[in-house]
Amino acid sequence: MLVGVLQLDLNIYQVASLKGKRAVVRKILGRLRNRFPVSAAEVGLYDSWQRAALGFSVVAVERGQIEALFEKIEAEIEGSGLADLGERRAEILSF
Repeated sequence: MLVGVLQLDLNIYQVASLKGKRAVVRKILGRLRNRFPVSAAEVGLYDSWQRAALGFSVVAVERGQIEALFEKIEAEIEGSGLADLGERRAEILSF
């Protein structure tokens, strides 16, 4: 069994308040949870209204499945037009 963990830092340019940021983050997380078999949450940068840190986790039996899923998540965020990707951290653990 493999567990994949991904953290993405996002740059959000269309908002002018924390309330606006939360709306964008909720929309992104909801869309990703509906389209992909992942757990997802905001995991940092809570007080910055132009940046967000999102965390994702997935369980699979093959490394390629996890890597492909992470690539799809990144492409979905970039294609949404809601945020740009910043720093990326990923790890795949074996149990």
